[in-house]
Amino acid sequence: MQFANLTRSRLEHADLSGANLAHATLAGTHLSGATLTGAGLQYAYLTEADLFRTDLTAANLQGAVLTNACLTEANFETAD
Repeated sequence: MQFANLTRSRLEHADLSGANLAHATLAGTHLSGATLTGAGLQYAYLTEADLFRTDLTAANLQGAVLTNACLTEANFETAD
């Protein structure tokens, strides 16, 4: 799903472990409770995304844009 446009999608509680979402547009996307363990989110556009209680363990977030994203209780353990 590299370069995917998922703007304002509803992906609550989705299991996206290991997904390649590099350069994806996820602006305003609802990812609360989702699992993104080990996901590649390099340069992903996550402006205003809902990442409440999202598991981002070991995710690669290099260059990701998180402006105004909800990061409450998100797990960034060993994330890059």
